[in-house]
Amino acid sequence: AAFATGNTTVVLGALTHGIPLLLSAGGGEQQDVVERCQRAGVAIGLAAGDLQAGAVSRALDEVLGNPVFRQRAEHIQSTLQAAGGCERAASLLERLGETSRPVLRQVPMVHSR
Repeated sequence: AAFATGNTTVVLGALTHGIPLLLSAGGGEQQDVVERCQRAGVAIGLAAGDLQAGAVSRALDEVLGNPVFRQRAEHIQSTLQAAGGCERAASLLERLGETSRPVLRQVPMVHSR
């Protein structure tokens, strides 16, 4: 498991590798990212005021001990891979830069469990 803020770089990095998360939002968009991860079943979120050792330990035990968190993180991992990952994103950005027009893409349908 990864223990971090709701920073999108860290969250996407963990999910790219199928790793569940224990998150505590800092500022900006991080609270929204934490809430979305909780709804997706890939993370437990802790409020900043709940970061005492006992609460962190219990939440980490839950993330590590409940296989559903890893299963859902691995499902998102496979969805990201099916969409083409970083290589596909870079290709779409290059096409946008070359054409200065919206880039339409086909995304494989991956059904949630």
